[in-house]
Amino acid sequence: MATKYGLNYTTGIELSCCFDGEAGLDETCVCHLIALDIDIEKMQFEILKIEEEKDRILHELFCELVKDGYMLNYENVLTNDKITERKRISKELIRQGYATNANDVFSNILNNSFLHLLEIL
Repeated sequence: MATKYGLNYTTGIELSCCFDGEAGLDETCVCHLIALDIDIEKMQFEILKIEEEKDRILHELFCELVKDGYMLNYENVLTNDKITERKRISKELIRQGYATNANDVFSNILNNSFLHLLEIL
């Protein structure tokens, strides 16, 4: 549209992140990152690769938990809620009665033996 009116333009993207106490913060923290003059198609491709890798790791973590005897429902983990994959697993463990809250999940279930997967999620 800019070209139609003889205007110069640059490509850009804004990425918004919200942390609600996850990173040791006491309150919600919102961060907006703006990138200008980027290759949008390449950026979309890279974001898709990241999302696919996170999905793969989420499934791997789910399978590890099931193998360890946790009876979980994968459909509940695949929710479209705008929450992190870590929270999805945490909510399902709480829903199924294996933990009472997120601290319980990460202290007693998703502890040292799952760190290699959690670092990516």
